[in-house]
Amino acid sequence: MIWLAFLLSFISFGLIFFKVEPFWVQYLSFSICLALFVLIGLQKLPKSKKNSKWFKKYGIIISALALIAVVNIFARYNDKVFDVSWYQLYSLRPQSVDWLKKIEEPIEILIFLRSSDKTFAYAEWFQEETTKLTPNLKVKIQNINKDISLARRYNVTKTGEAVLVSGDQWIKVNNFKEKTLITGLMRLLSKTNASLCFTIGHGEPDIADTSGAGISTLHDFLFKLGYKTQAIELDQRDVDYIESECGTLILLGPKTDFLDLEAQRLLTIMENQKITTLFMLGQTISKQAKEILNSKGLRLTGRSVLNKENLKNKTPLSDITMQNLNSNPIVDKIKGKLFMPEVQAIGLTKARAKEFIWEPFLMTPANINFYLMGSEKQAGPFVVGAVATKDYEPKSAVFGSSKAFLNRNVEFSANRHIILSTISWLLKEQRITWVDAA
Repeated sequence: MIWLAFLLSFISFGLIFFKVEPFWVQYLSFSICLALFVLIGLQKLPKSKKNSKWFKKYGIIISALALIAVVNIFARYNDKVFDVSWYQLYSLRPQSVDWLKKIEEPIEILIFLRSSDKTFAYAEWFQEETTKLTPNLKVKIQNINKDISLARRYNVTKTGEAVLVSGDQWIKVNNFKEKTLITGLMRLLSKTNASLCFTIGHGEPDIADTSGAGISTLHDFLFKLGYKTQAIELDQRDVDYIESECGTLILLGPKTDFLDLEAQRLLTIMENQKITTLFMLGQTISKQAKEILNSKGLRLTGRSVLNKENLKNKTPLSDITMQNLNSNPIVDKIKGKLFMPEVQAIGLTKARAKEFIWEPFLMTPANINFYLMGSEKQAGPFVVGAVATKDYEPKSAVFGSSKAFLNRNVEFSANRHIILSTISWLLKEQRITWVDAA
Protein backbone atom coordinates (compact mmCIF):
# COMPACT_ATOMS: atom_id res chain seq x y z
CA MET A 1 0.00 0.00 0.00
CA ILE A 2 2.94 2.33 0.72
CA TRP A 3 4.07 2.13 -2.92
CA LEU A 4 0.55 2.91 -4.09
CA ALA A 5 0.52 5.95 -1.80
CA PHE A 6 3.84 7.21 -3.19
CA LEU A 7 2.69 6.62 -6.76
CA LEU A 8 -0.47 8.62 -6.11
CA SER A 9 1.69 11.33 -4.51
CA PHE A 10 3.74 11.76 -7.71
CA ILE A 11 0.56 11.79 -9.81
CA SER A 12 -1.07 14.32 -7.49
CA PHE A 13 1.91 16.70 -7.50
CA GLY A 14 2.15 16.34 -11.28
CA LEU A 15 -1.50 17.32 -11.72
CA ILE A 16 -1.02 20.31 -9.42
CA PHE A 17 2.28 21.39 -11.05
CA PHE A 18 0.88 21.27 -14.60
CA LYS A 19 -2.42 22.86 -13.46
CA VAL A 20 -4.50 20.13 -15.03
CA GLU A 21 -8.17 21.07 -15.38
CA PRO A 22 -10.81 20.55 -14.18
CA PHE A 23 -9.41 21.44 -10.73
CA TRP A 24 -11.46 18.84 -8.89
CA VAL A 25 -9.17 16.17 -10.38
CA GLN A 26 -6.26 17.75 -8.51
CA TYR A 27 -8.23 17.87 -5.25
CA LEU A 28 -9.42 14.30 -5.61
CA SER A 29 -5.97 12.83 -6.25
CA PHE A 30 -4.42 14.80 -3.38
CA SER A 31 -7.21 13.79 -1.01
CA ILE A 32 -6.89 10.07 -1.86
CA CYS A 33 -3.15 10.29 -1.39
CA LEU A 34 -3.49 11.98 2.01
CA ALA A 35 -6.13 9.48 3.14
CA LEU A 36 -3.84 6.57 2.23
CA PHE A 37 -0.96 8.02 4.24
CA VAL A 38 -3.26 8.55 7.23
CA LEU A 39 -4.49 4.96 6.95
CA ILE A 40 -0.92 3.61 6.67
CA GLY A 41 0.13 5.69 9.68
CA LEU A 42 -2.71 4.34 11.76
CA GLN A 43 -1.82 0.77 10.81
CA LYS A 44 1.84 1.28 11.79
CA LEU A 45 1.02 2.53 15.30
CA PRO A 46 1.69 0.03 18.08
CA LYS A 47 -1.61 -1.28 19.31
CA SER A 48 -3.14 -3.99 21.38
CA LYS A 49 -5.37 -6.71 19.96
CA LYS A 50 -8.37 -4.74 21.12
CA ASN A 51 -7.20 -1.61 19.31
CA SER A 52 -6.28 -3.70 16.27
CA LYS A 53 -9.83 -4.98 15.94
CA TRP A 54 -11.16 -1.46 16.42
CA PHE A 55 -8.93 -0.05 13.63
CA LYS A 56 -9.88 -2.86 11.28
CA LYS A 57 -13.53 -2.15 11.92
CA TYR A 58 -13.50 1.63 11.74
CA GLY A 59 -10.33 2.42 9.75
CA ILE A 60 -12.08 2.58 6.40
CA ILE A 61 -14.80 4.81 7.82
CA ILE A 62 -12.23 7.17 9.34
CA SER A 63 -10.31 7.32 6.05
CA ALA A 64 -13.51 8.08 4.13
CA LEU A 65 -14.43 10.86 6.56
CA ALA A 66 -10.91 12.27 6.31
CA LEU A 67 -11.17 12.21 2.51
CA ILE A 68 -14.49 14.06 2.60
CA ALA A 69 -13.10 16.62 5.05
CA VAL A 70 -10.03 17.31 2.92
CA VAL A 71 -12.10 17.65 -0.26
CA ASN A 72 -14.46 20.02 1.53
CA ILE A 73 -11.58 22.15 2.86
CA PHE A 74 -9.97 22.42 -0.57
CA ALA A 75 -13.31 23.13 -2.24
CA ARG A 76 -14.07 25.94 0.20
CA TYR A 77 -10.55 27.34 -0.08
CA ASN A 78 -10.66 27.49 -3.85
CA ASP A 79 -14.34 27.33 -4.79
CA LYS A 80 -14.83 26.60 -8.48
CA VAL A 81 -17.98 26.36 -10.56
CA PHE A 82 -18.08 24.47 -13.83
CA ASP A 83 -20.67 24.51 -16.56
CA VAL A 84 -22.05 20.98 -16.33
CA SER A 85 -25.31 21.84 -18.11
CA TRP A 86 -26.06 19.34 -20.88
CA TYR A 87 -25.63 21.83 -23.76
CA GLN A 88 -22.95 23.99 -22.06
CA LEU A 89 -25.42 26.88 -21.90
CA TYR A 90 -23.24 29.14 -19.77
CA SER A 91 -19.83 28.36 -21.27
CA LEU A 92 -18.14 30.71 -23.72
CA ARG A 93 -16.87 29.12 -26.89
CA PRO A 94 -13.49 30.17 -28.35
CA GLN A 95 -15.26 32.20 -31.07
CA SER A 96 -17.20 34.12 -28.41
CA VAL A 97 -14.04 34.74 -26.40
CA ASP A 98 -12.20 36.07 -29.46
CA TRP A 99 -15.13 38.35 -30.29
CA LEU A 100 -15.44 39.67 -26.71
CA LYS A 101 -11.73 40.55 -26.62
CA LYS A 102 -12.24 42.90 -29.57
CA ILE A 103 -14.83 45.02 -27.74
CA GLU A 104 -13.37 48.51 -27.36
CA GLU A 105 -16.16 50.43 -25.64
CA PRO A 106 -17.08 49.86 -21.98
CA ILE A 107 -20.12 47.64 -21.49
CA GLU A 108 -21.90 46.51 -18.34
CA ILE A 109 -23.89 43.32 -18.01
CA LEU A 110 -26.32 43.52 -15.10
CA ILE A 111 -27.65 40.10 -14.06
CA PHE A 112 -30.66 40.27 -11.75
CA LEU A 113 -30.90 37.30 -9.36
CA ARG A 114 -31.67 36.26 -5.83
CA SER A 115 -28.86 34.77 -3.77
CA SER A 116 -30.94 31.60 -3.44
CA ASP A 117 -31.24 31.10 -7.22
CA LYS A 118 -29.70 27.92 -8.58
CA THR A 119 -27.91 29.89 -11.29
CA PHE A 120 -26.26 32.30 -8.83
CA ALA A 121 -23.03 30.27 -8.76
CA TYR A 122 -22.96 30.24 -12.58
CA ALA A 123 -23.38 34.02 -12.58
CA GLU A 124 -20.41 34.42 -10.24
CA TRP A 125 -18.35 32.06 -12.40
CA PHE A 126 -19.33 34.00 -15.52
CA GLN A 127 -18.36 37.22 -13.76
CA GLU A 128 -14.88 35.85 -13.03
CA GLU A 129 -14.42 34.49 -16.54
CA THR A 130 -15.33 37.74 -18.29
CA THR A 131 -13.00 39.72 -16.01
CA LYS A 132 -10.12 37.67 -17.43
CA LEU A 133 -11.17 38.29 -21.04
CA THR A 134 -11.39 42.05 -21.38
CA PRO A 135 -11.33 45.09 -19.07
CA ASN A 136 -14.10 46.70 -21.13
CA LEU A 137 -16.73 44.13 -20.16
CA LYS A 138 -18.01 44.34 -16.59
CA VAL A 139 -20.48 41.83 -15.18
CA LYS A 140 -22.44 42.87 -12.10
CA ILE A 141 -24.82 40.65 -10.15
CA GLN A 142 -27.76 42.65 -8.80
CA ASN A 143 -30.17 41.46 -6.13
CA ILE A 144 -33.61 41.81 -7.70
CA ASN A 145 -35.22 42.17 -4.25
CA LYS A 146 -32.84 44.86 -2.97
CA ASP A 147 -31.94 46.84 -6.10
CA ILE A 148 -35.58 47.72 -6.73
CA SER A 149 -35.00 51.15 -8.28
CA LEU A 150 -32.45 49.73 -10.72
CA ALA A 151 -34.81 46.89 -11.67
CA ARG A 152 -37.62 49.36 -12.31
CA ARG A 153 -35.35 51.56 -14.39
CA TYR A 154 -34.68 48.71 -16.80
CA ASN A 155 -38.15 47.11 -16.58
CA VAL A 156 -36.76 43.95 -14.97
CA THR A 157 -39.62 41.86 -13.61
CA LYS A 158 -38.24 38.32 -13.33
CA THR A 159 -35.17 36.77 -11.79
CA GLY A 160 -32.56 35.68 -14.34
CA GLU A 161 -33.08 38.64 -16.68
CA ALA A 162 -30.01 40.61 -17.76
CA VAL A 163 -29.49 44.17 -18.97
CA LEU A 164 -26.71 45.15 -21.38
CA VAL A 165 -25.63 48.78 -21.00
CA SER A 166 -23.37 50.87 -23.22
CA GLY A 167 -23.44 54.58 -22.43
CA ASP A 168 -27.02 55.78 -22.81
CA GLN A 169 -28.00 52.70 -24.84
CA TRP A 170 -29.31 49.56 -23.20
CA ILE A 171 -31.32 46.46 -23.97
CA LYS A 172 -32.83 43.78 -21.76
CA VAL A 173 -32.61 40.04 -22.43
CA ASN A 174 -34.41 37.23 -20.63
CA ASN A 175 -31.36 35.21 -19.49
CA PHE A 176 -27.56 35.22 -19.40
CA LYS A 177 -26.88 32.17 -21.54
CA GLU A 178 -24.10 32.56 -24.09
CA LYS A 179 -26.36 32.63 -27.14
CA THR A 180 -28.67 35.25 -25.65
CA LEU A 181 -25.89 37.51 -24.37
CA ILE A 182 -23.72 37.43 -27.49
CA THR A 183 -26.73 38.13 -29.71
CA GLY A 184 -27.81 40.95 -27.40
CA LEU A 185 -24.31 42.44 -27.31
CA MET A 186 -24.15 42.31 -31.09
CA ARG A 187 -27.44 44.20 -31.30
CA LEU A 188 -26.28 46.73 -28.72
CA LEU A 189 -22.91 47.38 -30.36
CA SER A 190 -24.34 47.62 -33.86
CA LYS A 191 -26.70 50.35 -32.60
CA THR A 192 -29.71 48.56 -34.10
CA ASN A 193 -31.61 48.73 -30.82
CA ALA A 194 -33.90 51.55 -31.98
CA SER A 195 -37.59 50.94 -31.38
CA LEU A 196 -39.84 48.76 -33.44
CA CYS A 197 -42.56 51.30 -34.19
CA PHE A 198 -46.13 50.01 -34.67
CA THR A 199 -48.56 52.42 -36.31
CA ILE A 200 -51.90 52.93 -34.55
CA GLY A 201 -55.10 54.83 -35.24
CA HIS A 202 -56.36 52.90 -38.27
CA GLY A 203 -57.83 49.76 -36.74
CA GLU A 204 -54.44 48.11 -36.09
CA PRO A 205 -54.25 45.63 -33.19
CA ASP A 206 -52.91 46.95 -29.89
CA ILE A 207 -49.57 45.76 -28.44
CA ALA A 208 -51.15 45.82 -24.97
CA ASP A 209 -54.28 43.86 -25.97
CA THR A 210 -54.16 40.36 -24.45
CA SER A 211 -57.28 39.12 -26.26
CA GLY A 212 -57.09 36.92 -29.33
CA ALA A 213 -57.30 40.01 -31.55
CA GLY A 214 -54.35 41.76 -29.91
CA ILE A 215 -50.60 41.37 -30.40
CA SER A 216 -49.39 41.33 -26.78
CA THR A 217 -47.89 37.85 -27.27
CA LEU A 218 -45.79 39.07 -30.20
CA HIS A 219 -44.84 42.19 -28.24
CA ASP A 220 -43.74 40.17 -25.19
CA PHE A 221 -41.78 37.75 -27.39
CA LEU A 222 -39.84 40.60 -29.01
CA PHE A 223 -39.43 42.53 -25.76
CA LYS A 224 -37.83 39.55 -24.01
CA LEU A 225 -35.28 39.38 -26.81
CA GLY A 226 -34.20 42.95 -26.14
CA TYR A 227 -36.28 44.83 -28.73
CA LYS A 228 -37.94 48.07 -27.69
CA THR A 229 -41.40 48.82 -29.04
CA GLN A 230 -43.29 52.07 -29.54
CA ALA A 231 -46.75 52.99 -30.78
CA ILE A 232 -46.69 55.67 -33.49
CA GLU A 233 -49.50 57.90 -34.71
CA LEU A 234 -48.51 59.19 -38.13
CA ASP A 235 -50.45 62.41 -37.67
CA GLN A 236 -48.76 63.12 -34.32
CA ARG A 237 -45.13 62.29 -35.17
CA ASP A 238 -43.24 63.93 -38.00
CA VAL A 239 -40.83 62.19 -40.35
CA ASP A 240 -37.70 63.37 -38.51
CA TYR A 241 -38.93 61.90 -35.22
CA ILE A 242 -39.85 58.55 -36.77
CA GLU A 243 -36.55 58.25 -38.64
CA SER A 244 -34.55 59.08 -35.50
CA GLU A 245 -36.48 56.90 -33.04
CA CYS A 246 -37.50 53.88 -35.11
CA GLY A 247 -35.43 51.04 -36.44
CA THR A 248 -38.29 49.93 -38.64
CA LEU A 249 -41.88 51.11 -39.10
CA ILE A 250 -44.47 48.32 -38.86
CA LEU A 251 -47.96 48.64 -40.34
CA LEU A 252 -49.95 45.68 -39.06
CA GLY A 253 -53.18 45.56 -41.05
CA PRO A 254 -54.29 49.23 -41.12
CA LYS A 255 -57.96 49.09 -42.15
CA THR A 256 -59.23 52.67 -42.24
CA ASP A 257 -57.99 55.37 -44.58
CA PHE A 258 -55.02 57.56 -43.75
CA LEU A 259 -55.24 61.31 -43.56
CA ASP A 260 -53.48 63.08 -46.41
CA LEU A 261 -50.74 64.16 -43.99
CA GLU A 262 -50.26 60.56 -42.77
CA ALA A 263 -50.09 59.16 -46.30
CA GLN A 264 -47.54 61.81 -47.30
CA ARG A 265 -45.36 61.04 -44.27
CA LEU A 266 -45.44 57.32 -44.97
CA LEU A 267 -44.55 57.94 -48.62
CA THR A 268 -41.69 60.24 -47.59
CA ILE A 269 -40.32 57.65 -45.17
CA MET A 270 -40.29 55.01 -47.92
CA GLU A 271 -38.66 57.39 -50.38
CA ASN A 272 -36.00 58.59 -47.92
CA GLN A 273 -35.05 54.96 -47.20
CA LYS A 274 -33.38 55.91 -43.90
CA ILE A 275 -35.40 53.29 -42.04
CA THR A 276 -37.09 50.12 -43.26
CA THR A 277 -40.80 49.32 -43.37
CA LEU A 278 -42.80 46.17 -42.69
CA PHE A 279 -46.34 45.75 -44.00
CA MET A 280 -48.60 42.95 -42.74
CA LEU A 281 -51.78 42.95 -44.78
CA GLY A 282 -55.08 41.14 -45.27
CA GLN A 283 -58.27 41.38 -47.27
CA THR A 284 -59.18 44.77 -45.80
CA ILE A 285 -56.35 47.26 -46.11
CA SER A 286 -56.15 51.03 -46.13
CA LYS A 287 -56.64 52.45 -49.62
CA GLN A 288 -53.68 54.81 -49.25
CA ALA A 289 -51.36 52.04 -48.05
CA LYS A 290 -52.38 49.96 -51.07
CA GLU A 291 -51.72 52.90 -53.42
CA ILE A 292 -48.30 53.60 -51.88
CA LEU A 293 -47.22 49.98 -52.27
CA ASN A 294 -48.53 49.90 -55.82
CA SER A 295 -46.50 53.02 -56.65
CA LYS A 296 -43.43 51.17 -55.39
CA GLY A 297 -43.98 48.17 -57.63
CA LEU A 298 -46.06 45.86 -55.45
CA ARG A 299 -49.67 45.08 -56.45
CA LEU A 300 -52.20 43.74 -53.96
CA THR A 301 -54.80 41.47 -55.52
CA GLY A 302 -57.31 41.84 -52.69
CA ARG A 303 -58.14 38.12 -52.93
CA SER A 304 -57.48 35.51 -50.28
CA VAL A 305 -55.45 32.41 -51.02
CA LEU A 306 -57.34 29.32 -49.89
CA ASN A 307 -56.37 25.72 -49.31
CA LYS A 308 -59.23 23.56 -50.65
CA GLU A 309 -58.60 20.79 -48.16
CA ASN A 310 -58.74 23.22 -45.24
CA LEU A 311 -61.90 24.78 -46.64
CA LYS A 312 -63.50 21.35 -46.86
CA ASN A 313 -62.62 20.71 -43.20
CA LYS A 314 -63.89 24.18 -42.22
CA THR A 315 -60.41 25.19 -41.11
CA PRO A 316 -59.94 28.90 -41.86
CA LEU A 317 -56.18 28.62 -42.19
CA SER A 318 -53.84 28.39 -45.13
CA ASP A 319 -50.80 26.22 -44.45
CA ILE A 320 -47.98 27.98 -46.26
CA THR A 321 -45.01 25.70 -46.72
CA MET A 322 -42.01 27.97 -46.97
CA GLN A 323 -39.84 27.93 -50.05
CA ASN A 324 -36.50 29.69 -49.73
CA LEU A 325 -36.49 31.55 -53.02
CA ASN A 326 -33.24 33.25 -54.03
CA SER A 327 -31.65 32.06 -50.75
CA ASN A 328 -33.30 34.88 -48.85
CA PRO A 329 -31.84 35.09 -45.31
CA ILE A 330 -35.28 35.57 -43.73
CA VAL A 331 -36.29 31.94 -44.14
CA ASP A 332 -32.79 30.50 -44.24
CA LYS A 333 -33.10 28.67 -40.90
CA ILE A 334 -36.87 28.62 -40.35
CA LYS A 335 -38.41 25.18 -40.18
CA GLY A 336 -42.05 24.17 -40.25
CA LYS A 337 -45.13 25.73 -41.77
CA LEU A 338 -46.67 29.15 -41.45
CA PHE A 339 -50.33 29.49 -40.55
CA MET A 340 -51.74 32.51 -42.35
CA PRO A 341 -55.49 33.04 -42.12
CA GLU A 342 -56.92 35.24 -44.86
CA VAL A 343 -53.55 35.57 -46.56
CA GLN A 344 -53.67 37.83 -49.61
CA ALA A 345 -51.96 37.06 -52.88
CA ILE A 346 -49.32 39.59 -53.91
CA GLY A 347 -48.44 40.60 -57.44
CA LEU A 348 -45.04 42.03 -58.37
CA THR A 349 -44.63 44.65 -61.07
CA LYS A 350 -41.51 46.19 -62.53
CA ALA A 351 -40.60 49.24 -60.45
CA ARG A 352 -38.64 52.21 -61.69
CA ALA A 353 -34.87 51.76 -61.67
CA LYS A 354 -34.38 54.16 -58.76
CA GLU A 355 -37.02 52.39 -56.68
CA PHE A 356 -36.99 49.08 -54.82
CA ILE A 357 -36.35 45.72 -56.40
CA TRP A 358 -39.07 43.34 -55.18
CA GLU A 359 -38.52 39.60 -54.84
CA PRO A 360 -40.86 36.89 -53.53
CA PHE A 361 -39.68 34.99 -50.48
CA LEU A 362 -42.89 33.15 -49.51
CA MET A 363 -45.02 31.20 -51.98
CA THR A 364 -47.64 28.50 -51.79
CA PRO A 365 -46.25 25.12 -52.86
CA ALA A 366 -47.09 24.08 -56.40
CA ASN A 367 -48.08 20.54 -55.41
CA ILE A 368 -50.89 21.56 -53.02
CA ASN A 369 -54.33 22.60 -54.26
CA PHE A 370 -54.47 26.35 -53.54
CA TYR A 371 -56.69 28.79 -55.37
CA LEU A 372 -57.82 32.42 -55.18
CA MET A 373 -61.22 32.95 -53.59
CA GLY A 374 -63.69 33.85 -56.32
CA SER A 375 -61.38 32.68 -59.09
CA GLU A 376 -60.98 28.90 -59.03
CA LYS A 377 -59.62 28.89 -62.57
CA GLN A 378 -56.42 30.61 -61.49
CA ALA A 379 -53.90 28.09 -60.22
CA GLY A 380 -50.92 28.67 -57.96
CA PRO A 381 -48.30 28.94 -56.78
CA PHE A 382 -49.15 32.33 -55.29
CA VAL A 383 -46.76 34.88 -53.79
CA VAL A 384 -47.74 35.64 -50.17
CA GLY A 385 -44.55 37.33 -49.02
CA ALA A 386 -42.17 39.74 -50.77
CA VAL A 387 -39.10 41.76 -49.87
CA ALA A 388 -37.64 44.90 -51.40
CA THR A 389 -33.95 45.72 -51.63
CA LYS A 390 -31.85 48.48 -53.10
CA ASP A 391 -28.15 47.96 -53.73
CA TYR A 392 -28.59 44.62 -51.91
CA GLU A 393 -29.69 46.44 -48.72
CA PRO A 394 -33.07 45.58 -47.10
CA LYS A 395 -35.72 48.28 -47.52
CA SER A 396 -39.14 46.75 -47.00
CA ALA A 397 -40.99 43.49 -46.41
CA VAL A 398 -44.62 42.62 -47.02
CA PHE A 399 -46.67 39.70 -45.68
CA GLY A 400 -50.03 38.89 -47.21
CA SER A 401 -51.57 38.34 -43.77
CA SER A 402 -51.82 40.43 -40.61
CA LYS A 403 -53.95 37.91 -38.72
CA ALA A 404 -51.05 35.46 -38.71
CA PHE A 405 -49.39 37.52 -35.98
CA LEU A 406 -52.35 38.08 -33.67
CA ASN A 407 -52.39 36.41 -30.25
CA ARG A 408 -54.69 33.66 -31.49
CA ASN A 409 -52.31 32.62 -34.29
CA VAL A 410 -48.77 33.87 -33.63
CA GLU A 411 -47.69 30.80 -31.66
CA PHE A 412 -48.66 28.36 -34.41
CA SER A 413 -45.63 26.60 -35.85
CA ALA A 414 -43.00 29.04 -37.15
CA ASN A 415 -45.07 32.27 -37.11
CA ARG A 416 -43.12 33.95 -34.29
CA HIS A 417 -39.79 33.00 -35.77
CA ILE A 418 -40.56 34.25 -39.25
CA ILE A 419 -41.44 37.70 -37.91
CA LEU A 420 -38.29 37.72 -35.75
CA SER A 421 -36.16 36.71 -38.72
CA THR A 422 -37.80 39.41 -40.86
CA ILE A 423 -37.18 42.12 -38.27
CA SER A 424 -33.57 41.02 -37.86
CA TRP A 425 -33.12 41.23 -41.65
CA LEU A 426 -34.75 44.67 -41.86
CA LEU A 427 -32.54 45.99 -39.05
CA LYS A 428 -29.47 44.58 -40.83
CA GLU A 429 -28.40 42.75 -37.70
CA GLN A 430 -25.18 40.89 -38.17
CA ARG A 431 -25.54 37.14 -38.08
CA ILE A 432 -23.38 35.18 -35.68
CA THR A 433 -22.85 31.77 -37.15
CA TRP A 434 -21.23 30.09 -34.15
CA VAL A 435 -24.09 31.21 -31.89
CA ASP A 436 -26.78 30.32 -34.42
CA ALA A 437 -25.38 26.80 -34.54
CA ALA A 438 -25.96 26.29 -30.79
